[in-house]
Amino acid sequence: MKAVLMLFALVLLALAGVIGVQRANFVRQAVPTSGIVVDIESRNARCGRKPRRACTKFTAVVEYTVANDTRRMRTGAGQSRGRDEPESEASYDVGDAFALRVHPATREALPDSTMGLWGLPIMLGIGGGLFAVFGLWGVGRRR
Repeated sequence: MKAVLMLFALVLLALAGVIGVQRANFVRQAVPTSGIVVDIESRNARCGRKPRRACTKFTAVVEYTVANDTRRMRTGAGQSRGRDEPESEASYDVGDAFALRVHPATREALPDSTMGLWGLPIMLGIGGGLFAVFGLWGVGRRR
């Protein structure tokens, strides 16, 4: 069991490192810009811990321009308890400005926020660290 936990830890920590380096390169080369929320999409889902409850998840469609090339990206815009909730419950409204970082060569865009840029490598690193702690110390201890 410890070997499996340590394997998961190594995989997650390696992924966190690779993605972290990619994001650092992206941030170094990307240009801060802003886009405009042009649409809010919604879908019914199940949210929360057990018991899972009905909810509506929202996605903001953000339009941005780089070198006369107009592009769109999607980003999370929150959720609301209940099915078929109105779009006014979303975190963003159509027409809102949205801060982005755009890579000039690839035109790839990410939200210009700590979680938008670093959330994935941070979460992978935390998960890998927890698996490592349990693999080295917590699991398999006998009384």
